Amino acid sequence: SVHASHERTTFLKQAEPALCYGCHAGVEGEFARSYRHPVSDGVVKCSQCHMTLDETRRELSRNGTNVCTTCHAEFQGPFPFEHPATLDFSTEEGGCLGCHAAHGSDNPRMLNQPYEAPNFQLCSQCHVVPGHNSNPEHGTRWAGLACNTCHSDIHGSYDNRFFLNESLRAEGCLKAGCHGR
Repeated sequence: SVHASHERTTFLKQAEPALCYGCHAGVEGEFARSYRHPVSDGVVKCSQCHMTLDETRRELSRNGTNVCTTCHAEFQGPFPFEHPATLDFSTEEGGCLGCHAAHGSDNPRMLNQPYEAPNFQLCSQCHVVPGHNSNPEHGTRWAGLACNTCHSDIHGSYDNRFFLNESLRAEGCLKAGCHGR
């Protein structure tokens, strides 16, 4: 609404998010979940993440760059050892949406799958490591522990390709033949 807009900083007919919810009613319910971006609270605007099609053809991407790291820069990297899921932000290729629900979730940290023992669905949706749980150490000593107990740098690591916690060195996990660098 170029000439009749009541919004001072844009030409939108109505303020966000009400304008967006007019067409995307299902999304409004996602922002009512326990863990969510504060869009309905007015802290974040839809347009901060969603760009117009003339700027990019990739949803939630500013000309191929990850929009999430605008606010969550600590996960951006670059890391010498990148978790493949964090390399791109598109629903087709994984990225942040591989693990997180962008609008809201009933799981902590806006995870799209539960992260609970014994199966840790969040990680097992991509990772099925043959012999991992039947390994003498993993299947007994470490059985039932959360994946991030050992694999703590899940977005990326500066020093370990398995994203392992450095404190595991004392346990012998970083020796040659096991999880060497």
